[in-house]
Amino acid sequence: MSKYDIACIGAGMAGLATAALLTRAGKTVCLMDPAESAGGCVAAHDIEGFRFTAGPTITYGFEPGGVLQELCADLDLSAGVSGSFPGYQVVMPEHRITVSGDPQETLEELVREFPDEIHSLTKLYREVHKLSEQSRKSALSSYFLRQRNADAYLRSYRFGRSLTAYFDVQSRFFFGCSLKRVPLASLVLMLTAAPHYLPEGFTLLADQLLSIVQQQNGTWYHSEQFPELLFRNNRISGIRTSHGIIEPHTVIVNVPDERAESILFIGIRDGVIPVGMRQNVLCLAEDGRSSDYYALSLSQADARLAAPIGMRSLTAEFPPSNGIERTIDSFMPSITSVVPFLHDFQVISLMQDPHARRFPIPPAVTVQSSEYWAGRPMLAPCSVKNMKIVRDSVRALLPAVFTARALAEKLK
Repeated sequence: MSKYDIACIGAGMAGLATAALLTRAGKTVCLMDPAESAGGCVAAHDIEGFRFTAGPTITYGFEPGGVLQELCADLDLSAGVSGSFPGYQVVMPEHRITVSGDPQETLEELVREFPDEIHSLTKLYREVHKLSEQSRKSALSSYFLRQRNADAYLRSYRFGRSLTAYFDVQSRFFFGCSLKRVPLASLVLMLTAAPHYLPEGFTLLADQLLSIVQQQNGTWYHSEQFPELLFRNNRISGIRTSHGIIEPHTVIVNVPDERAESILFIGIRDGVIPVGMRQNVLCLAEDGRSSDYYALSLSQADARLAAPIGMRSLTAEFPPSNGIERTIDSFMPSITSVVPFLHDFQVISLMQDPHARRFPIPPAVTVQSSEYWAGRPMLAPCSVKNMKIVRDSVRALLPAVFTARALAEKLK
């Protein structure tokens, strides 16, 4: 029976980051996943000549002190961040806002879309610019920005429902939770600095993390069916794998929840793409339901590896369904509201298997539900002493990396 300090079931961003950090710290790690490649929800998919990136290509976290910047510094990594920022769009029932790298241009766009809010918007952007400058010059100011709540601050401007949803959906997309659960520092960052652009999404970072695990003699079981857990005295005493039984000290489970996002891969011809459409689009069907946003990610026009000539790869990510198995056709009306005539220019379309990476938690394990707050590890409390559960979700990538660093520090 092989013994390991850590067994990680699931190679999503949290599992990979934790495994990489712990192998660097000298821990013995066994990492396993049913997929052929690592990355979990952000792994790339090559389908009929198209390469789909199942995750955002824009993100915060690489700014000084950001969680991705710190992870890369810890592991001496370069995640392939591009210096150019292509912008993104927020599409709402009555508004379409293009967010550029220049906050002033974005403000002008907002003023055009929300002329009744011009004074409050102008004041907001002026004040957050001051707060950003103060935080750069003073550690105390930076500390207070992290202690104050973003939602409470934004409510003082008395914005209407639509504009509030516009800010909230970006908080959910970038930081993994609503404005009610993020510090004011996150809102200030979002309004004063452009996110970083990853042309290949998180795929390159995932590959680098796996490479570190393997270089440090970590064990990598890919294409591994989810194993059987063996229990003794409210602890996991062993894991039965296709390679035999292993005995871990701690078990980390990093797989999607039972209610995981629905992800569609669509190959399209260039001619269907609306003029002015950006590579990343956040869409709201209803102004007041920012938690139900869906996201579209389009490959670059000149990315030869992403699609055949004259075509593009389009990935659509929708929120978890309420226990209802949905078909591709049921999502199409939402996508065609942004990309009209899609059916006429569609080459291929398929939906990611929602069950492929779901690990059935044994009935003996009680898992408590919990809501994520920025700055706190995204762990789901469970009844087994040596088991840690952190969900793999394309909607919570920064929280996943934050959790990985906190978990690795605890387990060193």
